[in-house]
Amino acid sequence: MRAAEHMGARELNFKQINDRVDLTVSPAIRALPESAEALASTVYAGMAICAILALVLVLVYARTPRSEYFEPTDRAFHPAVTYTVGAVFLVLVVLITAQYLNAGAQADFDFTQIPRTLGTLSLVNISLISLVYVSSLLTRWSDKHGIPLIAPLLVLAALISIQNWNDNHHVRLVSSPPEELAARKLGESGKSVPVVIQAFDAWMKARPADYVRKFDGRPYPIYVVAAQGGGMYAANLSGLTLARLYDRCPALRHHIFAVSGVSGGSIGAGYFAALLGEAADRLTRDTCTVDTPAGGVGPLETQMEKLLQADLLAPVAASFLFPDLLQRLIPYPIEAFDRARAFEAGVEQAWAAIFPSARNPLREAFWRHWKPDGAAPMLFLNATVADTGQQVPIAPINLNTVPNYFIRDLKTLRERAGLPDDQDVPLSTAMSLSARFPLVMPAGLVRSSTKTLRLVDGGYFENSGVETAQEVIIRISGPVCGAQGDFSNCVEGRGPAEKRAYAFRTIVLTDYDDLREAYELNRNPQEDEAGLNELLSPLRAMVNVRTARGELIVGKLQVFNPAGGRATSLHPGSDGHA
Repeated sequence: MRAAEHMGARELNFKQINDRVDLTVSPAIRALPESAEALASTVYAGMAICAILALVLVLVYARTPRSEYFEPTDRAFHPAVTYTVGAVFLVLVVLITAQYLNAGAQADFDFTQIPRTLGTLSLVNISLISLVYVSSLLTRWSDKHGIPLIAPLLVLAALISIQNWNDNHHVRLVSSPPEELAARKLGESGKSVPVVIQAFDAWMKARPADYVRKFDGRPYPIYVVAAQGGGMYAANLSGLTLARLYDRCPALRHHIFAVSGVSGGSIGAGYFAALLGEAADRLTRDTCTVDTPAGGVGPLETQMEKLLQADLLAPVAASFLFPDLLQRLIPYPIEAFDRARAFEAGVEQAWAAIFPSARNPLREAFWRHWKPDGAAPMLFLNATVADTGQQVPIAPINLNTVPNYFIRDLKTLRERAGLPDDQDVPLSTAMSLSARFPLVMPAGLVRSSTKTLRLVDGGYFENSGVETAQEVIIRISGPVCGAQGDFSNCVEGRGPAEKRAYAFRTIVLTDYDDLREAYELNRNPQEDEAGLNELLSPLRAMVNVRTARGELIVGKLQVFNPAGGRATSLHPGSDGHA
């Protein structure tokens, strides 16, 4: 493979990179279609085995005399069964609750390994067995004494939830000491939390002067990446693609200013920023090549693959099925039962398993992931306010409302919730807030002295991350370029100093496919008609609109960019290739 020209001599051509599958798309992502087909075969085989076992049970039941099922007895279960099921349930509740201690490193033992070892399907089966067992005991007691129990318990759970007596999903906040806040100040405002234009100016000043001079006479490219949502697929797409690009082209750290992530894309982006924080000393080259590194995979991509191989579902599923389910009947919030806290513990422990002796940036205040002279881009991890539907990016800066008719009122979590400067969420919590998958993850409760917010998945508002990415470009290019309008190639309009030209770009990591969209628009509407329309149509609309709106903004970005810049989409096609 031939090497690309040095970025100092020519701006990196991302269309060329996009055409090179082995550069932009990791083998782990390209292998997903084949892996899905293999998994589907295994699932079908398991379903067939279950169907056969069910048929055997039906036949055994049919051949057994009915009198044996209705013999009078004083107990529903043998005492040994009662003690065993009760002991197993209590032990699991205690051990699964202990995951709370791994969020923030309050315990040395990794309690998230327990649900990961058991597996999500095993935990679901154990939970169902426990529910059937408890329901049988309650029904037996009700029949014996003529007093209903299950219905009053359901009414009690509903009443507790309506009154918000047991909302245990409080968002973690960590404090920063005054000396660290003082070191965080940028510009002349004297505020410990900078605004986005101050952060951009400080970041540009921290670029190596010799490197920046190579762009004299031509626009200096500035990239903002949008990483779409979509579960662990999106986490792999954003994390592995960015890691692979930085392995091949470390000079990108001088050009990618920010990453706007949504849901699963925020998981990959968060891990990526943490990795760059640890690898900053090793990222010293300012080169860019499309040649395959020794072994085929670079160090960042290798570490990212290990991080994303961790089972992040089992810890949250275990907490959802056991302690957090028990919380629904307790009229007092127990934060240790919070399943979102278990997810954050799983995210943090995935890092600790790979870097046991290093500091864990996922446990630290979110603002620490970015500094002007660092290699990591600034993260904007998008969530949605459940009460208003507004988009809320979690960012280490303030956006500040700009009085222009074309700029929407976008505020960061700190601004919207009114958090004090010394309070911030940990990085793992920010990733969790952006990735609140419906029902599986709860709404996060953020409380300050003045406001209360409940945050859900960022994909509810817009699933591509492009909206916030474009907003960041507008907030930067507006002050920088002034009234020039064409932000794709503008000249610094501030101050009497030497003017520098900038070219603002958006890179979109997405699986949105123009050809697939054209097929969807022209196919027969009756081709995939689904049933249960009375019940499921509203739910289908809510689920599908999050993806459709993301695809809409990506399509608009490709055709017409209101910020004047150019956009490049990097995505694998339906066959796994770019």
